[in-house]
Amino acid sequence: MNSAFKIVASFQRCANYPKDSLGLQALVQGLATASRETGVQMQDITERCAKISQYCPTDADFLNVARDILADRKRAEEADVERTKRAQWERDCGPAKQFNWSDAVDPKRVREVAERRTRMFREIKQLLHLPTGKWAPPDDMLAAAERLGYHDYAYCWRRSAPPGGNDWRGQIPEDVLAKCSGPGVIRNHAMPVF
Repeated sequence: MNSAFKIVASFQRCANYPKDSLGLQALVQGLATASRETGVQMQDITERCAKISQYCPTDADFLNVARDILADRKRAEEADVERTKRAQWERDCGPAKQFNWSDAVDPKRVREVAERRTRMFREIKQLLHLPTGKWAPPDDMLAAAERLGYHDYAYCWRRSAPPGGNDWRGQIPEDVLAKCSGPGVIRNHAMPVF
C-alpha cells in the first residue's frame, strides 16, 4: 500500500489534492479498486490520469481511465492480429493491388445494361398498352417480361418484389440485373446465368 501512496503523490500539485490523511487514503483506495477490478497497473492509471487532466481524479475517474486503457489494449491486440493476417496473406498471395474503378468498370457493358432496361420497359408498356406514368400490377409485369424474353428481370422481380407492390421503377439495382443476365458491368466478373 506504501507504493500506492507514492504513486498518488504525483497528484500533489493538483488544486483538489486531499490535504488530510482520510482523503489521501480514499484516493489510494479508489486507485487500488480500479486496478483490482480491471487488472490495469496503478502506475498506468495514474500516468494516464495525469496526462488527461490537471485535477486530482475521483474513484469514477480512476475506473473510467482503467477501462479506457483496457479498451486501447484490446484495439492494439486486434490491430496486431490484423497486421499478422495481412502479412501472411501478402506472403501467400503477393502484395495487395489498389482497386481502380475506372479500369474495372466496363463502360460498354454499363451502356448495354441501361439500354436493355430502357428497351424492356418500353416493350412492356407497348405490350400491356400502358399509358405514360402508369404501371401494371406485378404479376402482369412479370408475365410480360417473361413473354418478351427478359427472364433475368422476371427472375429478379419474382425474388425481390414486395407482395402487393406495383412500382417497378428502380427496385432492383442495375448491377444485380447485369449479373443475372451474364457478365456484369465489372470486368472479369462473370455470374452464372439463371
